[in-house]
Amino acid sequence: FVILAEFHVFLSSLKNLVNVSNNLSGNSVNASLWTLPYEFTCYIFLMTAGIFSLLKNKWLILSLFITCFTLFFFFKEENDRIIIPLIGIDFKNFTILFLYFMSGTVFYLFRNEIVFHPVGLITGALLTLLIKLELIPVEFFVFVLPYFIFYFAFTKTIRLNAIGKRGDFSYGLFLYSYPVQQLIILLIPFEINFPVMIILSFLF
Repeated sequence: FVILAEFHVFLSSLKNLVNVSNNLSGNSVNASLWTLPYEFTCYIFLMTAGIFSLLKNKWLILSLFITCFTLFFFFKEENDRIIIPLIGIDFKNFTILFLYFMSGTVFYLFRNEIVFHPVGLITGALLTLLIKLELIPVEFFVFVLPYFIFYFAFTKTIRLNAIGKRGDFSYGLFLYSYPVQQLIILLIPFEINFPVMIILSFLF
């Protein structure tokens, strides 16, 4: 909480120092920060599950995950705009993000049973195509995307698991990118297309 408070003060001072009001999203220094309350809430759940030893029963966590997925799938229209008090997060957004978080938790708990094989990768690609063609509901990507991520993260044929030693290329990059892009838009006097923005912001 202290770190987040200090970061908020820093961003506020940065906003006063740099006037980005003429930018497309001029009233925001770092819109990516909207994800932090959702992430923090997921960590609170994980801590609570650990305190009560729920993580020791992987089948219980799997059952909880499937239950949450089923409820969201059948009642997603019912919780369209429910704002959770105090933390102020949108319940519908939180539910789908929480399902991805839970999916990662299940993958970890069943890491010795899950086999990462090219057949699984091909199956996931076919499911992705069916989702893209709207033959399968998009919610089922909750099962597919984590498999892709863990497959490429831990495969021995593609050495990606050591890339973090050279910098934070995941969530950190997502958080840092927005203020950098705001400054690029502010300082460069002509309009930048999407590919050029990707290259410049990634370099900085």
